[in-house]
Amino acid sequence: MNTTDDACTLHVFGDDCEWVIAYDRDDAQRVYDDHVGEPGSNRADRWKQESDSAKRTVRLCEDGDQYGDDETLTNAEWATRLGRGYFCTTEA
Repeated sequence: MNTTDDACTLHVFGDDCEWVIAYDRDDAQRVYDDHVGEPGSNRADRWKQESDSAKRTVRLCEDGDQYGDDETLTNAEWATRLGRGYFCTTEA
């Protein structure tokens, strides 16, 4: 986990089942709330910042449809590539 980054840096945050790209834990909850359409769940404490250098393999999807092959990038690379928003889930 990075402790010297400023509040303008995007990171991957997860809760062991779903991941979002956000600026901090409160922002992670806002991103998730926007994704599921249930604002105000007020559970920012569920989100843990993942290490920027950790590698993550995902298959991207759009509206539930997967496309392309699995890709492996660091969390920092995913954050740069995709920007702020919902990232991925372990659920099919």
